[in-house]
Amino acid sequence: MKEKIFKAEQMMTPEEKEATKEREISARLERLFGQFSEKINEGEDGVIYKVDTQNAEAAAEIKALEELGIKLGGEQAIKLFKLYHPDKAREEYEIQKEARDLLENKKEEGKSYAGIAKPYLHKDISIHPEIKAKLREDLVEPAEDRVGIIVMDYIEGEELLKMISRDALKSYCQAMKAEFNIGDPRGRAYDFFARFPELQNSEKGDSERIIDQMRPENIEQIINILGGEEQLYSFLKRRGIKYSPTVSEQVENTLKLLHANGLTWRDGHERNIMIAGDPKGAKARVYIVDFGRAKKFEGDYDEAKEALLEAGSEVGGQERRVISDETIIARLRKVTGKA
Repeated sequence: MKEKIFKAEQMMTPEEKEATKEREISARLERLFGQFSEKINEGEDGVIYKVDTQNAEAAAEIKALEELGIKLGGEQAIKLFKLYHPDKAREEYEIQKEARDLLENKKEEGKSYAGIAKPYLHKDISIHPEIKAKLREDLVEPAEDRVGIIVMDYIEGEELLKMISRDALKSYCQAMKAEFNIGDPRGRAYDFFARFPELQNSEKGDSERIIDQMRPENIEQIINILGGEEQLYSFLKRRGIKYSPTVSEQVENTLKLLHANGLTWRDGHERNIMIAGDPKGAKARVYIVDFGRAKKFEGDYDEAKEALLEAGSEVGGQERRVISDETIIARLRKVTGKA
């Protein structure tokens, strides 16, 4: 049987061999995603899955991909785009790869930089019934029968937004308990504990553990209670909650490096900043993620940045808001005491 396959391959043209190879790569990626990955995060445009590299069958698929010329790193994540566009995965892959290559090759000695996950490949894969069932379980409903994916390094860490929201709520909870004990039954403390009754009679240590385990939708409630993201930062500052200056320094150094080389991120949201380690400690490791709105430009960044913001970002035929790189730098300076 193997001999027949070998002879059939020998009779193929180079184009046919390449097409066969691409089909096998796609099939193995589909299996890797469909059977051996777990949803870990979700954004406006995409869903992030982590590959279970400890699974023996998954490891076999990864080894088979290496034999096909696709060499992956240690732990992998897969970004799946919710809306299919033939060029979307390729475009984001290329700009993320360029950004990471710049970071690896042009960073200065003695400076700390926010990391960027290494992307390995992009691919459009078919949504077979098995994958469709998996996506439905994860509450993801693709509009097409194909999806674009990017395979990249998995980043160990947590969103900055979750970290600062929890810290704000812990402090706010203590303030509300003080008000509740002496307050007006129509006051804000009563409203607060009506939303989070499990926090009302808990000791400080217990309430902090409850907050640490809160789901993402509760994080949104916290932000709304405090008056939005800008007010969240003001609240942290008033309460004396600070993070290590290295957090803002790493992000700022990476963005300045990209600007100096004709790239801008344009999606500086706290959801897109991942931190490994204690954000209040000097050893915190910072990463920036999601290059779906990143854009290349020519000339001086200061001269180009206004036009870059006006350009917007189109996803699935819809214009999406972009966030200036200066906005996130200013926010991070507030919370690290550098403003």
